[in-house]
Amino acid sequence: MKNLHLLYFFLLSMPMAYGQTLSIFPQQITPTDTIYLVATVSLQQTPVNLVSYNITDSGDSIKLEACYSAGWWTIPGSRTDTFNLGVKPNGFYEVIFEVQDGLCDGTNITYDVLSFSVGTSLIVANDNEKIILFPNPAKDHISVQTGNSSPLILTIYNSLGEKVFDSVQNSSENSIDLTELEKGAYLVQIETEGTIYYKKFIKN
Repeated sequence: MKNLHLLYFFLLSMPMAYGQTLSIFPQQITPTDTIYLVATVSLQQTPVNLVSYNITDSGDSIKLEACYSAGWWTIPGSRTDTFNLGVKPNGFYEVIFEVQDGLCDGTNITYDVLSFSVGTSLIVANDNEKIILFPNPAKDHISVQTGNSSPLILTIYNSLGEKVFDSVQNSSENSIDLTELEKGAYLVQIETEGTIYYKKFIKN
């Protein structure tokens, strides 16, 4: 019986989330459109239940915190939830999706980031292959390779949506010093030639 209790505690402590995705609709957003965020989470067990969620809107950065639980079946399960973000003025925005699973106690947290624009002619390309960022994970620097020498505006955000670095670069390969940044997940926004690209990296 003692061994069964230990096994049960071990199962409760196991991370369950193994997949999460975000999408926004409508695709072409104007300042009069109501914006909807669609969040899908897959867990190692089924059924999947949304226990709680909270949306924090800080203007151009929106944070969705959600906690999910699941039963102890062995068939993978998933669920999709839609959240109303209201209307937004012209500009660029990012959504940080923070997922907790299991005990909803602040552990087993994973992140995903989605960027979108409202009423702008600039193209937003999430994680486009045209931009190369390396190494990833990184330690004390990252290099951003664009394949051309056009000027670019480079901005780095932490997992809370806070801007931690920005600069204007003028070469096809740019090295960025990371020594002042804490360990964690970051989003890089790269604006060049009328297009905004997004890349994610981990600093160890």
